[in-house]
Amino acid sequence: MQMGFSGQESVQYGWGAGKTRCDRDDCYHIKYFPIEDELMSFQAECYKTARRIDESTELNIKVLMSGGMDSEVVARSFRDQGIPFEAIIFQFEGQDNYDIHYAINFCKYNDINFKLVSFDQNKFAVGQFWEMTDHLQSPQAFVAFDIERWSRAGGYAVFGNGDVHLEYKRGGFYSTESASYALPWVWQNENSLEGCYRFFKARSELQLAFLSHPKLEVWKSLCHEMGFEDSRWWKQWIFKEYWPGMLTRPKRTGFEIINKIYSDLDKICREKHSYNTMTVEIPVQELQKQLSRS
Repeated sequence: MQMGFSGQESVQYGWGAGKTRCDRDDCYHIKYFPIEDELMSFQAECYKTARRIDESTELNIKVLMSGGMDSEVVARSFRDQGIPFEAIIFQFEGQDNYDIHYAINFCKYNDINFKLVSFDQNKFAVGQFWEMTDHLQSPQAFVAFDIERWSRAGGYAVFGNGDVHLEYKRGGFYSTESASYALPWVWQNENSLEGCYRFFKARSELQLAFLSHPKLEVWKSLCHEMGFEDSRWWKQWIFKEYWPGMLTRPKRTGFEIINKIYSDLDKICREKHSYNTMTVEIPVQELQKQLSRS
């Protein structure tokens, strides 16, 4: 199967020929398609991705904003290109919702329509959660939560998942790809949902533009010495190069952090549906080779 959005697939994944479900002995594999266009700056590729999404649908675009910087970059990309959208901000009932004030303030300051959606995660966790999880044979709990938010958003949902990053391990740099991230795309295909689940991996050009950014090379040279062995804490400086008005911020909340039963659900999911290879650690040189025309 392939993920991306209409007419623009960037990643191929699977557990074997034609399979969309896994068995205990299956290995997850993934292949990236090479870029088709001349590579531009990270910001220009964000803008182009927003335009391509807008051209691919007649539905109203809904950008899911958590208050983090990744989803704000997605919102800024649509805003800067003059593409109408509504921000969907989930408010988790009975839990700390500190982060969402960044999203709310951003929308108010930029005169962007937004909707606060109440989400009782504890109620969901004892109901439809297991139907989704068992149907997809999902080894991680976040999959069902993301699908539920996708369904509640309506329109053409765009997720700003912050999953383009590198890690320094064993003396090298790797991109870690989880098989679980493919499962919402399986659900999308089976249920005819429209949307873009992973904005930053929707186009090969956008992913390669991030991986080729000079500031990421600076991180590579300093990460081990400084103890920043995950580029997620560094990419905010890449974002601020293009959008200086963005506020740097820690990720304080999120459903996987604040939900008290989430870790228990995750453990059960792994026990029921884990398989031989659930994640793929891709050396950055191999990833860049697949994405580039070479």
